[in-house]
Amino acid sequence: MKHLFSSILFIILLNSCDSLSTGNKTIDVEVENKSGGKISNIKVSTSENLGNIDIAELANDAKVSKKLSLKDNKADGSYSIEFTRENGKTDKKQGGYYSNGKALENVMSISIQKDSIIFNFSK
Repeated sequence: MKHLFSSILFIILLNSCDSLSTGNKTIDVEVENKSGGKISNIKVSTSENLGNIDIAELANDAKVSKKLSLKDNKADGSYSIEFTRENGKTDKKQGGYYSNGKALENVMSISIQKDSIIFNFSK
């Protein structure tokens, strides 16, 4: 009886530890260009810079969806996007957060506006 109780307690502990390690090793990334012009050399990455998405160019009013891998990320960090506007100006912005190398959300939507960059996250 003592061993049965110990075994059940051990299984409960294992399951609770596993449920504490929430998060995904990938995040769906949507980049939408609402800037009024073409953008190019688009790079979406993590602050650890271990995985990234490269997009050659995106026309105005176009949208692209890709997966960003966090499989090699181990620490806490944020996401960033860097790109070149049609006028040659390079923009970079950080946003969001991941913990222990795992995404806290399922989808990251980035909207590139004429004068701003907006990050939105959803489950």
